[in-house]
Amino acid sequence: MRLPYRNSDFYKNGLPYSNSFKAHTGCVNAVTFSKTNGNRIMASGGDCTTVYLWDLFRDFDGATPIHAFSGPTKNIFTLEFNCQDDTLYCGSNDAVIYKYDLQSQTKDVFGMKSPVYKDKLEDLPTSPPDVRQTSHASSISQISAHPIHSSLILSASSDDELHITDERVSNYDNVGHFHTTAEWRDVKWHPVSEHLFGCCDSRGGVYLNDIRKGFTGYNITSGSFSESVDPFVDDMSVMQYNAQLTNTHASKRVKLDSSSISFNNTGDLFGVIYQHSFPTIYSLNKSDPLAVLTGDYLPYGARVSPGERTYSTSCTTKHCSFEGDYFATGSDDFRGYVWKIPPISRLLEGRREVSNESLLEGFENGSFGQYRSVFSKSKDEDVCIPTIVNRPAFRLEGHASIVNSAMIHPTLPLVATSGVEKIIKMHTPTPFTNNLEAKETPKSRKMGNETRSSRRDFLMALLTSPYENEEGTVEEDPLTLNFFDSLLRRDQEVDIWNEPDSNDEEDEEVDEHDDIDEDDVADVMMRFARDNSFGDGHEDETDDDDSDGPIVITNNEDEISSDGSEESIDIDEAYPV
Repeated sequence: MRLPYRNSDFYKNGLPYSNSFKAHTGCVNAVTFSKTNGNRIMASGGDCTTVYLWDLFRDFDGATPIHAFSGPTKNIFTLEFNCQDDTLYCGSNDAVIYKYDLQSQTKDVFGMKSPVYKDKLEDLPTSPPDVRQTSHASSISQISAHPIHSSLILSASSDDELHITDERVSNYDNVGHFHTTAEWRDVKWHPVSEHLFGCCDSRGGVYLNDIRKGFTGYNITSGSFSESVDPFVDDMSVMQYNAQLTNTHASKRVKLDSSSISFNNTGDLFGVIYQHSFPTIYSLNKSDPLAVLTGDYLPYGARVSPGERTYSTSCTTKHCSFEGDYFATGSDDFRGYVWKIPPISRLLEGRREVSNESLLEGFENGSFGQYRSVFSKSKDEDVCIPTIVNRPAFRLEGHASIVNSAMIHPTLPLVATSGVEKIIKMHTPTPFTNNLEAKETPKSRKMGNETRSSRRDFLMALLTSPYENEEGTVEEDPLTLNFFDSLLRRDQEVDIWNEPDSNDEEDEEVDEHDDIDEDDVADVMMRFARDNSFGDGHEDETDDDDSDGPIVITNNEDEISSDGSEESIDIDEAYPV
């Protein structure tokens, strides 16, 4: 499906303009768009625990929210409108799902009356939640509202449970449970087939499921079910997708930790974001991936220079979006990335399956080049080498720290990006403002080498909180940015193949948690004392290599090619803008 404006020249030169939406006083972790009325309303939430609504039909220059919602006591990580836009759901680290009734509180938001907007945050109307659902035992990672039935939601949590809630059924009888052996990362209803949904977890689990396999007598039209079979997701999945890598020796395998999943509009493709790997595109009816998306080349075709940072994700959870032919997500290099996905036929042509013996031969004779990883279900099966789409359609600049989300607007040529900073940056093909002097988006900040002061900031943040001294301001806090810079340097040193838990056993996987425990704090304090001399009168700068070699996958039909003979899809030829 191609949306009408995407057949025009809107995306030909990327989205060079942007405006910053300011209201939050902490990281912005969740951004979503309403489902009706031209997807006019955007909701945002984050570490400051306040949900804001924004009217995208207003001038972007100096934009202010039109409504606020309170309730969460910890960081917000997911927001979702239902299909009728009369309810907004919010999921938080406090394990509660908050429900806000938009019909009773904010009718003006959706044009039922002449809206009266406030231009100052202190004058903004704020509403508490109407319902608090406490069925989960741990933080809520994602909520997905059904595309047809307005009372049906799925919620994923780090407590290993995925819940289906039907609000047409009386309380305490309306929640069904699905289990996994890991933490749930994301869940999304299929956009077309009302009984299907996709989900992913932290241990290589990527599933397509049918809710009819999880219940006895479930009726999606009436909302009734007589019995929940309370299954593990393995028992009810329609398809389990390959999310396991093997190295070039075919000696080690690792189950990837996913961050998020997103279907395209027609539901025949979906993409998954993996930590320490690349965005991966799957066909709905094939378990092996079709393609991986990298940032090896710049949008205009030149190869990224050695040492220059490009797409990577290791430090924070990333959210993705898939609209029309475009797939977007954030990156640790302080940019958003948008790829144009070629037709399925081209992706299938480029994908290859080779035996483990061929893989070993390719590595031993040097023809494997720099390529380190391919997808492998088990040591006894052939490996899958997906097509590589190594050039994004465009990159979204202007951020000063990690970008966690890149959300493509469903009907307008807009992409909203957010992350560690307190702003939401709205990227557009034109200024989208009455200010005729609007300038193009500046380049993203480049992360410098670690210094004594940056290590001090990191230690202070570990011992206290990176937000303790912010005092509710919407302006950026250098301490927070330095804290995440240090986290990024720390996590970029992780090599999933050299971790102690990575071995030759097929079912072993690397535990890729980012939590910082007491041993981490002690280690940082010891390093801080060792590496700094407080009487030297100058900064002790160290040169960090932030350009770890990326995983690259070829699609050569005859052999596994070297880096010098890499053959990948020419996007302009395969799928002109």
